[in-house]
Amino acid sequence: MKYAIKNAIVLDGTREMVPQDDVIVLVNEDRIEAIVPSSYDTKGYEDLNLQGQYLMPGLINLDVHLPFSGKVSKRQMNPITKTKMATALPLTRKMTMKKCIEAAKTQLMSGVTTIRTTGGIEDFDTKIRDFVSDHTVVGPRIIAANKAISVPGAPLAGSLAYEVNSDEEVAMYVHKLAEEGVDYIKIVITGDMHEPDDEPGVLKMPASYVRTAVINAHELGLKVTAHVQGQIGLSVALDNKVDVIEHGSVLSKGMADTFKANPSVAVCTISPTIPYAYLDESQTFASADAHHAGKVILRGMSEGAKACIAHRIPVGLGTVSGSPFVTHYDMWRELVYFTHYCHVDNNFALHTATCVNAKILGKEFSIGTIESGKCADLIVTKNNPLDDLSALRDLSYVITKGQIIENPQVERNSDIDQVLDEAMKKVLAEDDFED
Repeated sequence: MKYAIKNAIVLDGTREMVPQDDVIVLVNEDRIEAIVPSSYDTKGYEDLNLQGQYLMPGLINLDVHLPFSGKVSKRQMNPITKTKMATALPLTRKMTMKKCIEAAKTQLMSGVTTIRTTGGIEDFDTKIRDFVSDHTVVGPRIIAANKAISVPGAPLAGSLAYEVNSDEEVAMYVHKLAEEGVDYIKIVITGDMHEPDDEPGVLKMPASYVRTAVINAHELGLKVTAHVQGQIGLSVALDNKVDVIEHGSVLSKGMADTFKANPSVAVCTISPTIPYAYLDESQTFASADAHHAGKVILRGMSEGAKACIAHRIPVGLGTVSGSPFVTHYDMWRELVYFTHYCHVDNNFALHTATCVNAKILGKEFSIGTIESGKCADLIVTKNNPLDDLSALRDLSYVITKGQIIENPQVERNSDIDQVLDEAMKKVLAEDDFED
């Protein structure tokens, strides 16, 4: 299929992008064939007339958990029990696979044309990745990690991550995951805000386990991404050359140099902290300790991301989709939070969610910007997101691998949308952090 995207205002995803209204984007099958002047003769191409709407690269979400939806209830089921039930019988496995496929499709329909999964059920993520690749199901490009590697008492352990108790077990699971065809190895180094008995981000995984995971993964040609909150965990991750730091913390002296020497990159994930920082306990069903921890982690993560940006260390964006109150269709919110807490403009945020995220994935030559030869992974909005990022909330088109989806729809959770809209108003009304 060959078509010409006409009368579009193009935002190409580069840092210096400015709206271009005098070009035509030619698409041939799944590739951008060329970007030509608006006077170009497009004979032989079908026309896709956008009538002055905004065309940009599809968003990239670097932190996704497909099995969970973000829905929260007062009697939340234990994630370990929930995961065991999901895989206990052929019927429940089939239902769970279907749920994960639908979550991936929701990401796509919300404008996220590439996702990186960071902890899932068994080998479902790589299977779904392959289903999408061979067009068995509709979904975004998937960079898959399958199950993470964690330790007893740490996040995801026993549910979306293997529990390990020795360096030998770490090495064993790295090789097991490699055999499943994963694109990344995910490890869990610290705790998080959902552990009221500990300080947020307390170190959980021994440094030797981290080192073992990195050495074995690198020998297999795989990078390691790690859940890290708090300075001690960040230090352990950097000292052992973890490739991607998820969440992060305030940088202590010398950390920026270690980031660059490794080289390591950061992924900022503000979305999961917002409910605990801005909603009350009757809404989140969480403890006062969790709310305090959410504020501490939000501050540390934001300050760390700002420091990385100042030191020209790549910072990407992810939502931790599937976490409480984090749906599979709200990537646009992460961009808004990023501008507010990290003091960047809308241009920088959109550039980060497209071009920078593609570079972090090692996919900068195929996705992330609108350029000749790159994949036709594109989205269209009625309004200009450089003026207001909420323009990304409702899309006119999603184009994935050249396939045009007009008026993409997602099934929204009105309860979550309402409380997050309230929280966002509070976020934007304050000046940075208020005590």
